[in-house]
Amino acid sequence: MGENFRLMAQAAGEIAPMEMSTIDQLKGRDEILKALKESYDYGAQVWTSMTDQKAMEMIAGRGGQQQARWAPILANIIDNIDHYGNLVVYVRLNGMVPGCTAGQPQRQPPPQTQR
Repeated sequence: MGENFRLMAQAAGEIAPMEMSTIDQLKGRDEILKALKESYDYGAQVWTSMTDQKAMEMIAGRGGQQQARWAPILANIIDNIDHYGNLVVYVRLNGMVPGCTAGQPQRQPPPQTQR
């Protein structure tokens, strides 16, 4: 969730509304889920308020290199997809079916062919 805040704040040209020091002090499932929801809500606000013209503005990126304002948004999406992929593997390795596919019919492996 820290990356959600940091990258979307970079795209918006703002200071992240929640810093890692605050995130590190969260206690319990309820506090963590609330902060995670806030991070996605903040990201949605930044993304939906960005015009095409603003998205193409150049801003400082990593190492001071110039990048388009939309680049941190794309980096955030990629980061979230990467973490989701890790979680799917973890869930499956523990004999469970991820929630997003739990209601779908299970695919059968393709038939083996004789060589």
